[in-house]
Amino acid sequence: MTKNNKSNDKYLLHSGAWAAFILVLTMVMIKLIAYNTSNSVSILSSFIDSGADFFTNIITLISVYSAVKPADKNHRYGHAKAESIGALFQANFIILTAVFLIFQAIKQIIKQEHINIDNGSILIMGISLILTIILVLYQNYVIKKTKSIALKANSLNYKGDILTTSSTLICILIVRYTNVLYLDAIFGLLIGLFLCKGARSILKDSLKVLMDEEIPAKDVKQIKKLIKQHKKVHGYHKFRSRDAGNKKFIEFHIELDKNLSLKTAQQICIELEEDIKKMFKNSEIIIHQEVAKEPVFDEELLKNLSEQLGNAEAENLLILFIEELEKRFENLNEAFIKNDKETMDLEFHTIKGSGPNFGALDLVQKTKKANDALKANDFKAVKKHIKEMEKSYIKFKKKVHEHTQS
Repeated sequence: MTKNNKSNDKYLLHSGAWAAFILVLTMVMIKLIAYNTSNSVSILSSFIDSGADFFTNIITLISVYSAVKPADKNHRYGHAKAESIGALFQANFIILTAVFLIFQAIKQIIKQEHINIDNGSILIMGISLILTIILVLYQNYVIKKTKSIALKANSLNYKGDILTTSSTLICILIVRYTNVLYLDAIFGLLIGLFLCKGARSILKDSLKVLMDEEIPAKDVKQIKKLIKQHKKVHGYHKFRSRDAGNKKFIEFHIELDKNLSLKTAQQICIELEEDIKKMFKNSEIIIHQEVAKEPVFDEELLKNLSEQLGNAEAENLLILFIEELEKRFENLNEAFIKNDKETMDLEFHTIKGSGPNFGALDLVQKTKKANDALKANDFKAVKKHIKEMEKSYIKFKKKVHEHTQS
């Protein structure tokens, strides 16, 4: 992400948070006036809801300002999780507000309290509704640009306020002209349930970030496909990622040819990083370089052998080599039991000498390790490496069978 983009996102986050803060202060004041003139329980509920919003906006401002701070000595990965912590607090306040609204609705059903509505109260609720709609539209724009979880939680709260204020406005109009008091309670119950559902979604999103959940499976699949497509990358492993809300952390190991220069290896990492950042602009990518393992069966080598001797002859030689390996392993295991170092050394050298001619490169590499352990008189390691050799041999035999059958 460029400096200009970061600066723009920071400005948008701050403006979205401050717009909500200023609006909620205005709403608290005008709704208090409306309640004092009407004595309406619905307007009181709306006023208390706005009072809770005032507190959650303070949390949003703190978390948004903290989240955009750059990484420092004590926070090497930045402060992005501050948003999720703020969102957790907001979700709890939304739940409390929802519970209060449900309680007020039940109370209204039981008591059927009288509501005194005047034109001033209707005008105030209308102005509140228009201001809230404008704020939500602006916050949706900011969320789309910045992916802010804290602002998303804040915006959800105001979407609930649109329903709250709308239902309150409709209720006080209906009550004023029809005196149907139970409608106020029905709207209150519906709004309370909507807010609980929204709070659950915010809690879920926040916990994903705080628990370092993997980025979505479709994104992981896309990144892995990109790594595989690079011609000079033999393979990859230890892929892991985490979603920090407005930032993604991606880490993996790539396997490269052992003959590549350090400069070339670095260039490959730069290319992969640039390609991934095209998909995820605000991401931090760590790529570890490793030497690629030798293949179990070098088909390219066999292809060259087939061109020189013909397919039938090359396959016959492979079958003879496999039969010879069976004998070598029998001799090795027998020599190990007898602690016969000379025979083991001879068998290791034979496999190391003949293996490369038939493409058994992984087996050769494991044989070298076994031979080194023998020279160091580390018989525990020798036993371990012989088992690894046998596993490689079984894989090699399977690959040869697949090749000869194709």
